[in-house]
Amino acid sequence: MPRRAPSTVARERFVRAANTRVNNTLDEIRKVAKLSSDRYEYTDRDIAKIVGALREAVDHAEHQLRTRGAEEPSRLTIIES
Repeated sequence: MPRRAPSTVARERFVRAANTRVNNTLDEIRKVAKLSSDRYEYTDRDIAKIVGALREAVDHAEHQLRTRGAEEPSRLTIIES
């Protein structure tokens, strides 16, 4: 059986990993949306912090993909009691 070109193998790995990671991330975002339940109490400021952090993470991921960067964003405490 002939070997595939390395770029084809790398592309397949990328597609597999991207699909898995994006779907896992979307599942986690749906969990964040479930915080809208009546079981929780939150403010407009809490909403702004959560949405801001998510947008910042997406912007950072886009930047890394476009520039092939390797830097990791810092972890934040979004909400404090």
